Amino acid sequence: MKRFIIVTVILVLNISFCYSLQLPKLFTDNMVLQQNDTVSIWGWGKSWNKIVITTSWGVSETVWINNESNWSAKIPTPVGSFDKHDITIQEFGLNKDKSINMDDVYGKVELNNVLVGEVWLCSGQSNMEWNAKAGIESEKTEVPASNYPNIRFFKITKRISDFPQDDLAGGSWLQCTPETMRSFSAVGYFFGKMLHNKLNVPIGLISDAWGGIPIDVAYPSSSVVDIADLLESSKGNYWKGAPHRLGTLYNAMTHPLRNFSIAGMIWYQGEGNVSVAPEQYARKQKILVKERRKQFGENMPFYYVQIAPFQYGKGKPKGAIIRDQQRKASKVKNSEMIVISDIGDTTDIHPRLKKPVGERLAKTALKYHYKIINELVEFPLFKKAYENKKYVYVEFSFSDGLFFKEGDKGNFELAGDDEKFVPVSAKIINNKVRLDSKKVDNPKYVRFAFSNSATPLLLNKSNLPASCFDSQPIKKNFKHNSEI
Repeated sequence: MKRFIIVTVILVLNISFCYSLQLPKLFTDNMVLQQNDTVSIWGWGKSWNKIVITTSWGVSETVWINNESNWSAKIPTPVGSFDKHDITIQEFGLNKDKSINMDDVYGKVELNNVLVGEVWLCSGQSNMEWNAKAGIESEKTEVPASNYPNIRFFKITKRISDFPQDDLAGGSWLQCTPETMRSFSAVGYFFGKMLHNKLNVPIGLISDAWGGIPIDVAYPSSSVVDIADLLESSKGNYWKGAPHRLGTLYNAMTHPLRNFSIAGMIWYQGEGNVSVAPEQYARKQKILVKERRKQFGENMPFYYVQIAPFQYGKGKPKGAIIRDQQRKASKVKNSEMIVISDIGDTTDIHPRLKKPVGERLAKTALKYHYKIINELVEFPLFKKAYENKKYVYVEFSFSDGLFFKEGDKGNFELAGDDEKFVPVSAKIINNKVRLDSKKVDNPKYVRFAFSNSATPLLLNKSNLPASCFDSQPIKKNFKHNSEI
């Protein structure tokens, strides 16, 4: 009996200790909060106590701790600047009239060197996680020059869970220095660096990337539980060196972010789904976007990288299928895709040219989200194909100044009813591609660069490459204009 009482007392003491003021691991010194927004700050404490939050920019808020020991507050933030801010969070007991007892302090947390600016989430697999320490082409010049104290990194500690978690396993906000930059996402860094220089505000970058993952682990299992084929393919034989069970990364590394305010999200993933049902990828990415917007806001911009060509082996061109699926997924509202077929490496699934990837993502954000540039940042995408006499014409969107870079082989193919594709010669006519169809009787279908390692150099005036595409129907008796 005595032993039971001792154990009970210990348990009570432990529970009481857990109810002292605590913040999620996301809230640390050096953090960046989204500017000109109403941001959530939350944590845990003793039920029915009061939380008082004060900020150095003159905002304060008081909230109750509920009966489940949770509290959450909404704090307006100012326009971004390089001012260093402090946030003080205190937990107080109450007097009998439920007023705050200033002498009954349960806990106090001070967050120092806090900046207000633009916050972006960097997600995906190894090519998003890839850092200068692993090797990037511009390492010798970029790393020593990466002293940007107003760019901050938060790299989420890796963990998986079959159930949604309230807090992260670990992580802390770090100022950008040559040492911290070397260990953070290179794509994320170059993306953030360009935003920082163009917007002239602090930049916060959060990474929940993990090498080798399929997209299936990055959204909650509940989102596909009633979609039989997607649920079944999530059980496929993915690479076993990384999480592969449905929703497990989301539960442990993304869900704990809750309603943390961010400007948007960049995504670089796809290689992890090449081996299992690649033709489902567009649907899965649409689910990912839908779920992330539930968490971070329905208008959250989502910018992503189409994977680079790579020699995945013989047989079905699964890598090309993924790239084409990613092209199809670009139709999602407020979502833009960048193409990197010109800067990949068909012998290395981890291309070392990370700077142009980050900068292409940044230019997309600067044009579509921040609306401060008006240059051509888009990539030529298939628009339509039609027949005129002995030629087939293919039109692309964003095709101003379309040209084949010297050495390009065209990579266009035509097929008839039998769908056996034959390479054909191509020529640029008034920003359209003209294909010689004499090798194919009655051409019905066209495709472009549709193989795992095809590296076409069909570029627009901004030197941005066209996306590959799978079999597309050729329109007959199409009313064309006089430019042909």
